[in-house]
Amino acid sequence: MMKSLIFFMQIVFLFVLLSCSQEKTQPLVKPAIKVSENSRYLEYQDGNCFLWIGGTTWGMSEWMTREDINLYLDNRKEKGFNIVQVCLFWGKRQEDPVDFFINPVNSYGHKAFAETGGKPNALSPLVVDGGSPENPNDYWDHVDYILKAAKERNMIVGLLPVWGRRYVNGTHSPFSQQAFKIHEMKSYGKFLGERLKSFDNIIWVMGG
Repeated sequence: MMKSLIFFMQIVFLFVLLSCSQEKTQPLVKPAIKVSENSRYLEYQDGNCFLWIGGTTWGMSEWMTREDINLYLDNRKEKGFNIVQVCLFWGKRQEDPVDFFINPVNSYGHKAFAETGGKPNALSPLVVDGGSPENPNDYWDHVDYILKAAKERNMIVGLLPVWGRRYVNGTHSPFSQQAFKIHEMKSYGKFLGERLKSFDNIIWVMGG
């Protein structure tokens, strides 16, 4: 089964490479991309193929300071990456590599959500007036910084709203808890859409 899956992924990757004309020149990243007419790959508005070359830092908004983010993005850009993959609510690891915090504070001591009954409340993102990406006073200011820093480097962010099996389905027992109900996700999604609508360098990813 695993060998068949690997073979299939190799074929898909080869198809994408062959679909991209090597004679065409294209800037490393142009956020305005779309699905091709045959629905087989992503492409730029002018028809040139977009090849997703991503680095994964699921917990960037939780673990990393602004300085860490700058260092990481500069490093990945130098290596030719055009996208970084980030989960907005991942769960910072504790000493046990498979354990996690249910509502972790980020590097600046801010939590993403208010809590109800000891669990994060998806209906109540913790937003405090007066902060900025450069001087965050809440979790979401720091998220703004990540997107802004990536945009300044002409990079896209593949953004997961939440790690699904950990917080929504609770299927990764004993290392997950069903903190969010399905109907609460709609409210959270509306919050994210309104909060981040000015950024044009996001590809939303349903994952985890």
